Amino acid sequence: MPQGAFYCFPKMDPEVYPITDDMDFMMDLLVEENVLMVQGTGFNWDRPDHFRLVFLPNLLDLENAMDRLDRFFAKKT
Repeated sequence: MPQGAFYCFPKMDPEVYPITDDMDFMMDLLVEENVLMVQGTGFNWDRPDHFRLVFLPNLLDLENAMDRLDRFFAKKT
């Protein structure tokens, strides 16, 4: 159980999101929704199925980013 971390490392379901290049996927998120996240392979994760999410911004900014992330993922299914 995390104790004081301000980030998470969610996994994307490969059955729903068959991603082969997670860096391209995160760049698409940046271009399409203006949300910057780092792909899992950027943290030496060997599969393109994770990304890193930081919870440092204020709540309003986080809610806005999560809405944009939700919209982005909805377009990919």
